[in-house]
Amino acid sequence: MIPNPNFKREIVIDWDEIRETYFKIRGGERHPQSASAFLHNLPTTQREADLFYGATGEQMDEWLHNGFTSDEIQGADLYVKDIHLPEQIWDEEGENVDVCAALSGDDEPFVEWEDLPSKPGIRVVAELAFLGGTQASVIAEYGAWLAGALANLEGEGVDVELDVAHPSQQNLVESDSRSSNQMIVRIKRAGEVRDFADYSALFSPGGFRILGFTARFIACQKWGVQCSSGFGRSTNRSWDIDWDPTDRTLYITRPAQPSNFPAEMMTAKLAEVMGD
Repeated sequence: MIPNPNFKREIVIDWDEIRETYFKIRGGERHPQSASAFLHNLPTTQREADLFYGATGEQMDEWLHNGFTSDEIQGADLYVKDIHLPEQIWDEEGENVDVCAALSGDDEPFVEWEDLPSKPGIRVVAELAFLGGTQASVIAEYGAWLAGALANLEGEGVDVELDVAHPSQQNLVESDSRSSNQMIVRIKRAGEVRDFADYSALFSPGGFRILGFTARFIACQKWGVQCSSGFGRSTNRSWDIDWDPTDRTLYITRPAQPSNFPAEMMTAKLAEVMGD
């Protein structure tokens, strides 16, 4: 089971609110949280972006408008256990008529739906939280892997409810620096159909340090506190995937300051969990 410290504050923020807030501030609107000023000063060159934020302001604008993709996402080849969905089969004595078959003169235009085993929906809670010393390239590799994993799950017919967690153990709230807090970005609800391009920027190289930081100052505003300019110290865990069969939740965790992303190990772990 995922480690769950006693957060003093915890909040769920809809993805649409983060996206809208980002564009409002980038467009010149002032926000009550002074920490939001960083959105006015995002990098303008790729060299600057690669050092910390992972993207220039123009790149993030583009990805939010038109979606983000990469070779890593396009080439993701993650194993997900075979899922069998109901199929339409011919039935000589069925009551349902295939009109096209009947009009074409078929002697047996009857069909029915065969009920085959199908996999019910799941909730995915993926952590996206790192310390300042973590290279943007490592965060980008993890983001691409997450996107690939989600694409494979949905491609296999699994209804995915998606939450992205930002746990912070301290230094998020100026007046309460020792408190632990968590922001949950609600990307997709159960049963909701959503185009990946709409939220793909969150998994881009700049997803955490631009959009994740945006989620943090929005949370502080809703809590009625001031967000620190350092945006908190992320809670440290380990690279792992855990499955809770009780509420069908897949937890994906990460260390606070990794030097690399172990894609093969995490892919094998996902295969093991989803193959149970």
